[in-house]
Amino acid sequence: MILLQVTVLGYLNTGKTSLVNSIMNNEVFNIYMHTEMPMIYYKVHRERNRNFCVEIEDTSVDVNVNIFMDMLRKEIKTNKNHMANPVFSLFEKPTIPFSHDDQYNSVCYGRMAYLLVFDLTNPSTFEYVKMIYLNMSNVYNRLYTLKPFISLVGNKYDLINQNSELLKQAEDFSNEHMVQLWLTSAYTGKNVKKLFVHVINMVYNNTNLWKYDADDSISESSED
Repeated sequence: MILLQVTVLGYLNTGKTSLVNSIMNNEVFNIYMHTEMPMIYYKVHRERNRNFCVEIEDTSVDVNVNIFMDMLRKEIKTNKNHMANPVFSLFEKPTIPFSHDDQYNSVCYGRMAYLLVFDLTNPSTFEYVKMIYLNMSNVYNRLYTLKPFISLVGNKYDLINQNSELLKQAEDFSNEHMVQLWLTSAYTGKNVKKLFVHVINMVYNNTNLWKYDADDSISESSED
């Protein structure tokens, strides 16, 4: 089983948590509930020849966004005998906060993919993800081999029509910066599963983001 990671960023009331719940097959509520603290979910995705455990990181605007843009990585090497099911044995346990003073960390040593979610009915939320994307580009372009896979996600697609000015702006930005734009509805489920599977495949195809080394000379798993 391969451990992959996805972080969901966006402004207030864009449907980030609803999008995660749709991916997780959880109930999606119409009533807005503010996400006060980050939360971590785990979803097993099975394909014909391989299985993935995907860590999904739902974030909060109450926490400094720079925390979620950290690309710090640790080199992990392990004996081949430990590779059968290495998903959690090689990593520290996640720490999920229950209050604002609690420690927080995800399992993965380095983020692999981002969904930058905005509300297709609210232009200010698009400005927010544009700012995040441009800040990310300045950092990640210097670390090309570890550059995470980034997608813009226009959510609440069920609430707009094809003549939406914000939709046109998003398409223009996507084309200008060569970043993928997905149009989703967490409420109806439109394109949510397609987006999830596509992100998994894109991250999987960049082994620099997730692969660790197996070394016959190592008797026990170690971290450098």
